[in-house]
Amino acid sequence: MRLRIILPFVLVALLASAWQLSVAAAVSAIYTVNMTADLPDANLGDGICDTDLVTSGSQCSFRAAVEEANVNPNYDLIGIPAGTFTISGDAIEIITGSLEIRGALNGGTILDGATSDSGLLFVRHGAVVTATRLTLQNGQGGCFPVYGCAMGGAITNLGELSLSDSTLRQNRVSTNGGAIMNGHHLTLEGVLIEGNWAGQVGGGIYSAGYTFPGVLIVRNTVIQDNISSGGGGLYIADTDAFLDNVEIVHNAAFGTPAHNSYGGGLTVKSSSGSFTVSIQNSLFADNYSEASGGALFSSNTLIVNRTEFRNNRAAQLGGALFAQSVPPQLNQVVFYGNWAGYHGGAIFQNFVDLNMANSAIFDNEASQNGGGLYSRSGLANLENVTFDGNLAGGAGGALFLRGSLVGHYLTFLENEAAAGGLVAFDGG
Repeated sequence: MRLRIILPFVLVALLASAWQLSVAAAVSAIYTVNMTADLPDANLGDGICDTDLVTSGSQCSFRAAVEEANVNPNYDLIGIPAGTFTISGDAIEIITGSLEIRGALNGGTILDGATSDSGLLFVRHGAVVTATRLTLQNGQGGCFPVYGCAMGGAITNLGELSLSDSTLRQNRVSTNGGAIMNGHHLTLEGVLIEGNWAGQVGGGIYSAGYTFPGVLIVRNTVIQDNISSGGGGLYIADTDAFLDNVEIVHNAAFGTPAHNSYGGGLTVKSSSGSFTVSIQNSLFADNYSEASGGALFSSNTLIVNRTEFRNNRAAQLGGALFAQSVPPQLNQVVFYGNWAGYHGGAIFQNFVDLNMANSAIFDNEASQNGGGLYSRSGLANLENVTFDGNLAGGAGGALFLRGSLVGHYLTFLENEAAAGGLVAFDGG
């Protein structure tokens, strides 16, 4: 009996030991950053992270560690302790190979770009990077040799980047992507993107398929207090994207319609409509657009499940959602307390079909028509949808339709319109 008890523990120990050996064998080189200054490696390619060959011991900066990792095509690991590490030159460029970057276990590892004008990190195509427990702040994306000026405020990614348990805050760029410009494959898990600014679009994130197919995966992440001229929190163009348990709150898009000031929280666009953006288990709250789509502007394939749109505002059309070009699919979605300065307190459906099921639209307001939903054209296909307490300053307290309606199991409660009409039809 004693042997039967001991053997499983021996086996577990052996397996754990074998796993550790396999991990150690997989890592080609480990670099430990021990200085905060932003200095280059003194003898690139010798496999030693050292910025000063005169001083005894290794004087390893973050830049020097990345430079040594770039020379090695195998898997490298960089550890950075707690502290503030200032990026004073160009963005640190990760060129090739597989690299893992780990901040301190208890947090406090800060990459600060207060004196840099080209962002903090630049992941080139062909590089595979995993980074965790980092704070990236005060990046000022600008221009970079060869690649021009399409740089994100903190991160420019043209490779494969996975970032987890990290914060990007107070970064800015005059073009697109206040915190991140993604041009290939980006995964975010447990990330806070807060207080960033872009002069054009994508106050927090700008994700677009350039030469390479674009993919964006965001989970368990908060995107808040970001500002741009369009897509205050995120701007997704010609990219497949999946958002799960994401809070997009208190972002804003300012400007004029000519400058893309749509989508206070998120703008989704595609030149072909062949990409898909899927959102589930998420929250859009307190976002603002100076044009249309207070929370979300979409002209791409959009699928939304189990998501709430709350207290978003648009100066013009669609207090929460403005949809055009490609029919959105909405299921188990709640629109509450949204406001539009013109039409569509919750939703503005613009020359496109709308498919919506098992959802609720309540306490939304439009200053003119369609307190809940304004359908400019196309088919509004609604099943098991409740309209409750919506208000229109003009006509159609719940619905204003210029297209067609197919409805099953619809509930209307206490909707009001100053010009009369629970449901108003205009030429439909």
